[in-house]
Order: sequence, then C-alpha cells, then structure tokens
Amino acid sequence: MSYFPEPNVTGGSFLNNWFASGSSHRSNKQFDIKIDHRFTNNNLMSAKFSYQYNPTGGGLDCFKNFTDPCAGGVGWNNAHAFAINDTHTFSPTLLLTTTLGFTRGVWHIDAYNPHGENDPLGTLGFPSYLQANGFNGVPAIFIDEYQPAGYTNIGTDPYGNYRLGQDTGQLSATVDKIHGQHEIKFGFDGRIHQINYIQTNAPVGFFAFNNGGTSACPGSRVGDPTNGVAPCGGDPMASFMMGQMTQDCASNDCGSKLENDVTLPRTDRFNHQDWFDPNASNPLNGGSVTYTNPVTGQPVNLALNGGEVFASSKQRTNYVTDWSDFQPRFGFAYQVVPNTVVRGGYGIYYGQSRSGVTGVVPYGGAGFNQYTNVLTVNPNDRATPFVNLSNPFKFGLIQPAGNSLGLLNDVGFGANGPIRTPGWNQTPYEQSWSFGIERELPSHILINAEYIGKKGTHLPFTGSTERNHLGPWVENLPLAGPKVR
Repeated sequence: MSYFPEPNVTGGSFLNNWFASGSSHRSNKQFDIKIDHRFTNNNLMSAKFSYQYNPTGGGLDCFKNFTDPCAGGVGWNNAHAFAINDTHTFSPTLLLTTTLGFTRGVWHIDAYNPHGENDPLGTLGFPSYLQANGFNGVPAIFIDEYQPAGYTNIGTDPYGNYRLGQDTGQLSATVDKIHGQHEIKFGFDGRIHQINYIQTNAPVGFFAFNNGGTSACPGSRVGDPTNGVAPCGGDPMASFMMGQMTQDCASNDCGSKLENDVTLPRTDRFNHQDWFDPNASNPLNGGSVTYTNPVTGQPVNLALNGGEVFASSKQRTNYVTDWSDFQPRFGFAYQVVPNTVVRGGYGIYYGQSRSGVTGVVPYGGAGFNQYTNVLTVNPNDRATPFVNLSNPFKFGLIQPAGNSLGLLNDVGFGANGPIRTPGWNQTPYEQSWSFGIERELPSHILINAEYIGKKGTHLPFTGSTERNHLGPWVENLPLAGPKVR
C-alpha cells in the first residue's frame, strides 16, 4: 500500500482524494543524405540514406516509483531507408529507369520502468518463479470499482512489452518509349515485405480483486439496483489488502471462480509455429475410433485423422506461400481527333494475406503459450482461502509442452492452427478496369464519360476465406433495416 500516492485533494472524499497532471515528452532524431552523380551525359544516378530514432518512455510518471501504472518503460524505435535510382537515356525517345530500395523499422518497448529497482518482485515479496519468463516488472493488479490512474491500478502493463522488426525491399525497372505522338511504358516492380513481432501476454502475472473476497456472501458481486451497493458488503480494496480472491459455490460443486482472474501465461519461443492437418493420422486410441451405429446397431470403425503439426527444419512455415501474386497493370490514352481522347486500363491489386503476423497468443503458436490459473480455495475443503500474493501458485507454474506432444498436442481441448493447403491461403485481390472518352468543348469546357468496373476475389468476410458476393441472405435485407449501431 505504501507505493500508492498519498491523498493530495483538500476536502476530497475517501474515494476521490488524489489528482495528478503533467506532460509527456518526446524527441526525434533524424538525418537524410542524398548524392547525385552524372557518369555520362546519358546516365544519372542518385543514392539516398535516411535514419530516424525516437526514444520512448517519456510518459507521465504518476506514482514516482517502480510500481507506476502510467508512464510505461523505456524503449526506442528507429527506421532506416536506402535507395538507389539510375536513369539511362538510350536515345531522345527511349529511357530506362531502375530503382533499388530497402527500408527497415524497429520497435523495442518495455512495459517496466525500474526507477533504479532491478528486482521488483523480490522487493514486493513476490516469489522468484514469476521471473521464469525473463521479464522484469511488477505484476498487473486490477482493483475493481477503483478508478485506475493508468491501465492497471498499480503495476506493469501486462501487454506492454513489444519487439518488432519489419523490412521492405523493392526492385523496379521501367522503360519509357516515345513513338510519334504515342508514349509507351512497361516494366517490372517487385517487392518483399517481412515482419517479426512479439507482444508479451502478462509474463509476470495478472491479479484482479473484487468485493467477493471480503463480502458476507462468498463470491457475490451483485449490486443493489437502486444504489449500486453490494448487499453482501465487501470492498475490492479490502480484498486486495487481505490478498483474498473470490470463490464461488453452486450445487454440490464448489471451486475457484475465474471471474477474479489470477493467471500467469508463459510463452517460450514465438518462432515455433504449428498448423492443423485434417488428414494426419492421429495416434490417439491407436489411430481409429469405434462406435455403434444407433440406427443399424452395427459397429463402425473410422480412421482418426487430424492434429496439430509443428514446424521443423524440413518444413519451416505453417502456410503455403502463394507465388502467383503477379500484379499486371496497363493503360492507354489515344487522341482520336483533335479535342477528343479515349483512354482505358486494367490492373490487378493484391491485399494482405490472411497469414499475417499476430500478436498476443498468436494463431498457429499452439504448444508454446501456457496459462496457470490460481486455486483460490483449498482443494480439500473447497472453502478455506488457500493462497496469497507471496505465493500465488503453490503447485508451481505449468510449463508449455512445446512441440513434444506432436499430434497429441491440445487433445481434450480445442485444436487450432491454420490449414496448410494452397486453398486456405489464397491471397485476396481485386481486378479493376476502366474505359472513358473525354471531349473538349468550346469555352474550354470538358465533358467526360467513364465506365469503371471492379471485382474482388478471395476476399475475407467474417472468417470465410472467400466471398465474391454476399448472397441473397444479405442482398434481400430491407432497405430500411436492420439498424446498425
């Protein structure tokens, strides 16, 4: 409690007695270098390098100590950009332009602001095993009904550690030819985008308290509809000070109630990925399942297929790369007669693949993210308070299985992962075409008529991998509704 700030509002109530204000500061360091050199009258080359650096962690420090929930930790982000442009003139009517470029951006942001305290868990009396993930910080603590100064009431943002690196490379070449009154352009534009991203998921723990830990009715969180006061009493701050979490008992089954979440996820290596193979022969139950047909009464024996397959040195990705994403584009403009031009074009434009990188609890990372939930009551009598903050996980932390279980991973739970077949990773794209006529009238008045068409293919819609049209179930909805809020 001593790490909460003292009241500073004169005449304030016990629930409204502290106020703080301040400013956040940011700085930016950047430079650009560009060099142009003409090798000959026909060849001009230019090169450019840019660098940007931004330190972070300049947010408002509310509590002025290492448990502060406002400022966040120190960090930085930077960006590099490099490009070479070469323009070669073969003749007055033939020009070649070549471009090579590369950019890289990096984030490195920590949630914990140490204030000189390098062992926050030990200082606060938390067990050392909460450091198993290799991150320093104060566990995220949420106290219900008390307005937090930051994301948490006290402690580190559980999701505030970021590591990101993203690269973009480009190589393009364009030939420009003038023939009489016509100009013809064609060329190649190739790009590669790469990203590596990690965002932590409460690596030092997540603790929440409500009035149920100190109320006269165990597990009660029901408020009086007339005044909002819980009829059974209790206070979330009192529950926090006692280290008392909520329990719930219904019928003959009484156990911990996860409404008051106290969890510690553990994620080992984000570069380990998996996918779901519906055709893999699962070793569970000998690879088959047998049951009696309720209609015929005859036994039925089926092969047991499906399981999570992990990446290996022979198969490093959990998706099939779509190498067919070529984006041809062409256009024309032709002067039919003086003051009249006809023009048109066609192009294909690809969108983001559905196999994009994700953050907390990444899809396709099964086996490497593990939660440990607290047992709030003694498992023997299911009534006696069992833990406190000095040792919230008496039976230790559950370690992630990694890829050790193979096809048996997540058996008994919901298996997940992308389907590693080309049909499940077809890149969404749009075709666009146009045709138009433009005519200049007297008094410099222009009149223009255009036809524009578009068609989307493999567009994602509410989890579907392909929707070319929404269908009658949407198209037949009344124009006046339904209302969308």
